[in-house]
Amino acid sequence: MPESPADVVVRFELTEAEFITGGQRGMQRLPGFWILPPLTVCMALFVVVHFWSTNGRVASLVGLVALCCYWPWLYYWLPRRRYRVNAAVHDQRELAFGADGVTGQYGSRTVTRPWGQYREVLEFDDMYVLRYRGNSSTVPKRAFATPDQEERFRSLVAAHCTLRLAQHT
Repeated sequence: MPESPADVVVRFELTEAEFITGGQRGMQRLPGFWILPPLTVCMALFVVVHFWSTNGRVASLVGLVALCCYWPWLYYWLPRRRYRVNAAVHDQRELAFGADGVTGQYGSRTVTRPWGQYREVLEFDDMYVLRYRGNSSTVPKRAFATPDQEERFRSLVAAHCTLRLAQHT
């Protein structure tokens, strides 16, 4: 990957904890994400009432089980399974942050995204989460070789992202 003097290039492999935590933090910022648990509870109550009012139809029980399992599956089990099953997730990643956007090398695949596609970059104590079109990329802070490199990254983000760095702990 070509590197110009303005580019910030980081190389890293995500640990399971970083992969899961980064994905969950990105998911929490999706529009409507926090409506899912209360909606699931309301639907579950409806199914329970329907079950009692129809003298215990099996379809109501199946619906209740499906509703109660969907939320934990989406938020907890799916990311863990994806990390364990998808070998590409374990590959070394190389991200180059430049004036034109972000170029990522994931194994044999190269992806380039202009800064305009990123909705926001969230800063946590241990990582950055770059959000784009309903998805996110995790960059652990340990990937930056020096504090100066991390500061250049923060400057690029501040100059190009529509929503600036947000500090979360």
